[in-house]
Amino acid sequence: MGPFDDLIPDLVFGKLPDDMSEEEKNLMNHHRRNLINNTAFKDDYGTTTVNVVGVDGPDGRIYNIPAYEAGAWDKSGRPKDRSVLDKAAKDMANRDNSWSKYPSFGSDEGPQSDISAQKLHKFIEKDMEVFQKPYYQKEK
Repeated sequence: MGPFDDLIPDLVFGKLPDDMSEEEKNLMNHHRRNLINNTAFKDDYGTTTVNVVGVDGPDGRIYNIPAYEAGAWDKSGRPKDRSVLDKAAKDMANRDNSWSKYPSFGSDEGPQSDISAQKLHKFIEKDMEVFQKPYYQKEK
């Protein structure tokens, strides 16, 4: 990893808002790295760079953690088996000891967790529009 690797997503997609928390930016950068490194999951339904899963952390807080498990999502983007996604998110956070890197909410703030994930999804959609545009378009 080079000294400027953290700047690449901002150069490609644009700077994230200053009022976005560092934890939210970590989720966005997870998504952006998957695009830049071509490690996103692609299937008949499109490209998936990150699925934000709200799970109970070891301290009782709700954490929005990036997770993906092949076949765990249906055509509408809803989890077929939520327990598979919860396990994938918890396993990743435990393996990397990364709970504190991601947004967390009190146990009574479940709706706020969902609002945060929806807010991030709007930025993810904008990034996808930029990513899918060709770098060079011929004039007609």
